[in-house]
Amino acid sequence: MVVAGMIIAVGCTAEEKTATTRPNILFVITDDQSWEHVGAYGGKAVRTPAMDSLAIEGVRFTNAYCAVSSCSPSRAAILTGQDIFRLEEGGV
Repeated sequence: MVVAGMIIAVGCTAEEKTATTRPNILFVITDDQSWEHVGAYGGKAVRTPAMDSLAIEGVRFTNAYCAVSSCSPSRAAILTGQDIFRLEEGGV
């Protein structure tokens, strides 16, 4: 079974928040990872100081949905916003 983990970090200080300022967005997708592999989610099996720092400074998922438990179709669903049954070859 493939488990995917992800962290979205959005950076923007209080002084920078204006109508014309865009946030810095970092979207991290990993394969074969679970909550036990990231300290920000309480895992102690692996040390992840960089990912923990991103999670503290940005936005962290605490309840996520996986479209399918397979790498390529899951990434295709994330990138397109479509269900995998609508992606034809991309959902296989």
